[in-house]
Amino acid sequence: AKKADIEKQDFILVGERYKAGVITHSHWPMVALADIVSYEQPTKYIVDSVNYDDSYETPVLTAGQSFILGYTNETNGIYEGPLPVIIFDDFTTASKLVDFPFKVKSSAMKILHADTEKVLPQYLFYVMQTICFDSSIHKRYWIAEYSKIQIPVPPIMVQEKIIAEIEQHQVAIIAHKEAIANEEQKILDKIAEVWGE
Repeated sequence: AKKADIEKQDFILVGERYKAGVITHSHWPMVALADIVSYEQPTKYIVDSVNYDDSYETPVLTAGQSFILGYTNETNGIYEGPLPVIIFDDFTTASKLVDFPFKVKSSAMKILHADTEKVLPQYLFYVMQTICFDSSIHKRYWIAEYSKIQIPVPPIMVQEKIIAEIEQHQVAIIAHKEAIANEEQKILDKIAEVWGE
């Protein structure tokens, strides 16, 4: 993926406002995350230097709110696939869906690989955004607790339909955000006229 494309990505569902209670029943089979997801420690993908520069190509990621910490020119230890994967902050349980090569800043995360015969990474990511989980105690969560959470797992064909519908809604949300930003700018422009600007 090109850097400009990476920076344009907007993972709409990320954020506390979308988190619902943990699902306890569903008409689809409930499966523990550990049964459909394997994890990889990110140690071999950690940057040697935090001297980031926007002229470099490889993004350095965190699963937290900032997502892209900067760009590195390091060519060794780049995670290149399989993609997409989910990066999971082991201390906060925040996660991001990643579909481009990257490096990471620390080992405080897991790289999650979906068992694609059972669950699509995009579907897994969207469902994970609805899990309400108390991560207020500073400790690692994936192995001991989070991976034991059960989620509904419909057939792959149903997952594909869910992903397509979510992506349509995301496109609409982005368009509405742009329209709002345009209208807000018109307000600022009108006020600027009063000041003679």
